[in-house]
Amino acid sequence: MNGGFADRLNEDVAGNRAEFTQALQTRPFVAGKPSPADGPTTTIRDKQTKQKGHDMKSINRLILSAALLATVALPPALRAIEEEHPKVTNARNTVSSPANDTPKKELAAFKVAGNSMAPEGGMDLQGARKLIIGRLENDGVKGDIDPAAKISEITTKESWESAGIQLYSVRVDYAWLDGVAVVRNKECMAVLNGRVVFLADLDKDDRYEIYTNFERGSGIISLDILGYNIALKEKYSLSMRFKKDLELFVENGALMARLHPPQQNRENNAPVGKVILKMNGGKRELAIE
Repeated sequence: MNGGFADRLNEDVAGNRAEFTQALQTRPFVAGKPSPADGPTTTIRDKQTKQKGHDMKSINRLILSAALLATVALPPALRAIEEEHPKVTNARNTVSSPANDTPKKELAAFKVAGNSMAPEGGMDLQGARKLIIGRLENDGVKGDIDPAAKISEITTKESWESAGIQLYSVRVDYAWLDGVAVVRNKECMAVLNGRVVFLADLDKDDRYEIYTNFERGSGIISLDILGYNIALKEKYSLSMRFKKDLELFVENGALMARLHPPQQNRENNAPVGKVILKMNGGKRELAIE
């Protein structure tokens, strides 16, 4: 409600108050006699009944106007309290401003190796196998996949508890596929090539993404990086083919890459960079810094 309406309510309250006072004080008749203004047939009892009804209408209008005025006056009072005590009134907000300023901390990255599990409430191997084969067919893998596919579960506690996903090693030799399948909620979300698998939280949303090292090519082999963002259902890739081979590893909880010269022995003294996700043209892409 705006100020103009509040002013009109104030005027209405004042007018009703004056009318009510006049109604209580004014009696245009003398006790025991009819009032000339009411005509010869109006009795004192009739006049009193009519006057009481008029009085009650005035009281009701005064009460209603006062109640409406109170509702109009309440928001400014609350605003005054909020300005004086912002920390108290802002408690209704879901996120306070200090929380918005707190930098997010990414989950520690790790390599998926051993310690696999079949989580309670997850897909069984046969059910997951059907989902994975269906995904491969949708991805364009030709031939009779089922008898050739070698599938085993490599789910980790971290992948299950962080994102509710199960991981499966998938190998189909004739299709040059040796990688990992991502299954969640009875859906095979993606199959990534690459035998070496890592979980990392590069976008810092407190949920893991999947990253693999993928050897690409037949004559000249390059070592690339593939990724899948489970929460956003996005695929990523990073290649420096003919320039650098990118070997993934974990150091102090961060996903790192050694930049080896192509087609040479991979030495641990190669230059090292941190693997990151950055925005480029409104899209996330992998990079090394």
